[in-house]
Amino acid sequence: MAAFRHPASQIVLPLSICAVVCVVFLIFFQVWVFEKKWQWVSVESESPVDPVRISNGMLFFRWVEEKAQQIDAAALNDTNARALWELKESLHRGLVCLQAGLDSEGIVHSRNPVTACLRKAFLNSDTQLDRISNGKTKRQHEDDSPPKEGMRTEDFRNEMRNLGEKLRQAVHFLEMKDTREQGVVQSKDDRTWFMSSLYGHPENGNPETFSFPSQQSRERLLCVQGRNTRDGTKNSYGFAWKDYLPLNATILPGITLVADNYYDYFNPWHSMTALLSFAAWRRENNCKSPRRLVLYHWGELVTDMGSWISNVLEASLGVRLQPDPLNYQQEIVCFEQAVVHRRGMAGMSLEKLKLVLNMVRCMVRKFCRVEAGRHFQGKLLTMNLTLLVRSGARGFKNESGVVTVIEKVCKNVEGCKFTVAHIANLSFCEQVELMSRTDVLITVHGAQMTNMMFMTTGSSIMEMFPKGWLEYAGNGQYIYKWLADWIGLQHEGTWRDPDGPDCPYPSTEQLRCFFVFKDSQIAHNETYLSAWLSQVLEKLEGRLRIAGDKDIPYSECPCE
Repeated sequence: MAAFRHPASQIVLPLSICAVVCVVFLIFFQVWVFEKKWQWVSVESESPVDPVRISNGMLFFRWVEEKAQQIDAAALNDTNARALWELKESLHRGLVCLQAGLDSEGIVHSRNPVTACLRKAFLNSDTQLDRISNGKTKRQHEDDSPPKEGMRTEDFRNEMRNLGEKLRQAVHFLEMKDTREQGVVQSKDDRTWFMSSLYGHPENGNPETFSFPSQQSRERLLCVQGRNTRDGTKNSYGFAWKDYLPLNATILPGITLVADNYYDYFNPWHSMTALLSFAAWRRENNCKSPRRLVLYHWGELVTDMGSWISNVLEASLGVRLQPDPLNYQQEIVCFEQAVVHRRGMAGMSLEKLKLVLNMVRCMVRKFCRVEAGRHFQGKLLTMNLTLLVRSGARGFKNESGVVTVIEKVCKNVEGCKFTVAHIANLSFCEQVELMSRTDVLITVHGAQMTNMMFMTTGSSIMEMFPKGWLEYAGNGQYIYKWLADWIGLQHEGTWRDPDGPDCPYPSTEQLRCFFVFKDSQIAHNETYLSAWLSQVLEKLEGRLRIAGDKDIPYSECPCE
């Protein structure tokens, strides 16, 4: 008759061993909590070791070592007993490593971080744990041996539960806007105040992108706290493991796009340069579509954006999005997946910029059902000339006089067609249609010029400025020259109005002088404008007959 086997001998030991495996696995997570200010983000971090963190690390090593000691070694066969001994030796090595970071008086004299000691301790731990947890025990062959309990399974469960609660409470939130850093990013190596603990550089010509969870975040989710729309220092962010989110946190499913902008999301240029980088992300990520958009301005939550950028994003991302106000029951919100862009299109290579802008132009034209390309009437090339007029500030002093000069020149050029359009009277898709058939755009410097991104490659731009911009406007006066270069347009120079009073302030006060001239009305010179336009049309005709139509047909739009 077979010997009776107590049920506890079959379940207590395996459960205890599994619990130890969980303890050792979770030890990595708990020690990471003590890495001050998310030091994991910067691979190049060289901050000194904190004695408190070393001390905490030692306490946790001793705690796991204590649990390992409670495993009933007598119940293991020779192979598994050897693995248990090796595990205990690993713990001892980690403890020695930590102790080496402090001298007898508790002063740091080693730069080994706690995580380095963890790696040293558990270099072979996977193999050891597998051998302990998967191997057979002596008791499976010695049925008549009396059961030996070791550590109670319920005790382990309580320890794990307590450790999980500590992880929930240990999520550290940082200010969304770090006032110690500068806000305007001048180069890819400069720090920015939005989520300043993150370190990264654009790679392979793509914009700087942070994705969470990822190896970069140790697989933690991005969480944000606060909905302040006036002070970015009162909003905060942190990182937490999905199974140990902060108490009462709301988790939002799907992909969330997160951006910060130094300017605003209503001006077409400012919003385009801040958000079209997400079109680059989509192109590089199998054309995935996001579930929501979370926007910040200086770390302040933004709950609205302009209709122009809203339409461009819908066409480019394949989904209609409005900024999420984060009005959830719980103030802490965690994202199942998050993609963070802090610099917009800054840092992208010229090659990637051209690819993304061509993609957006193609998809926006399809969104608006606008036919692309130029039209020939037999052998006659039609050249469409558009005067795009701003409303309000920075307009023409004599709009009708400008129209008269352009009409006169256009009548003398075969195939020339002239249109006057006021941007304030056009819907988004009407703007797209107008720009798609415009071969020469004449307009005053301003955000309406962002629409030139919908023009056909090889078209021409004629830009006009008020007095004072050349001396006081800085690099901002060249942005549409840059955009023309990015999308393959010909920027045909500028007209700078020389008329008007000088700046009443000293020349050293450039900003005050700039605001004197910023929104001034522009006068024109009939002789100069006529000669300038005639030259542009002559060059354009020759260029277009050689180049033809190089637009991308709808059927070849990316992500379609």
